[in-house]
Amino acid sequence: MGLITEPPDFVDGNDLLATELNTVKERIYDEFNGLIDDTNVKSGAAIGRTKVADTALVQSNSVGAGLQTVTRPTAPSAGAWRLDTTTADRETINLDGVATTFVVATTSRFKLLTRTDANSPTITTVTGGTAGLVITLVCDNSGAGSIVIAHTNTNLLNSFKFKNPVGAAETRNVDATDDRGTLGTFVYGDLNGSSTNQWWEL
Repeated sequence: MGLITEPPDFVDGNDLLATELNTVKERIYDEFNGLIDDTNVKSGAAIGRTKVADTALVQSNSVGAGLQTVTRPTAPSAGAWRLDTTTADRETINLDGVATTFVVATTSRFKLLTRTDANSPTITTVTGGTAGLVITLVCDNSGAGSIVIAHTNTNLLNSFKFKNPVGAAETRNVDATDDRGTLGTFVYGDLNGSSTNQWWEL
């Protein structure tokens, strides 16, 4: 509603009419029964979090207008760090016919790489990443070929950077026919300030 307008002062010796007194009463009553707005809250009031509903959203100045809902996440058990390993956080990528690169989605962390053919090309780049995306490459290989990824020593866009590589062209692989394992966990970004986003092993 806004600020309450102060009524005229009552003057000694004048009659106090019921209508005048009721006007003052009703202004205050109406304001405090559903019409309090931003105007009535003191700047820097620092209202305690416990007095604000959990369903309320506090927006920064950079957030646009509109109705938004924030769900409070469920805290894990004490001392535990948990990751979602269900299909909801897993993307299956078939590498049959893939030459040197494949694409990942940004909606899942685990990338299940599969192969059923006899090829063994060396994967040198992965596209589709966004800065800060973390992925784990998991392999389930039933083909006659191996699943191979390679470290690149130069600043090549979308290339792999292994921890402690022993050579400029080090490779890792999951061998053929029902071999399973992980090829590493990587974060995408420009970690060395080269202005080139790459996959850095964690």
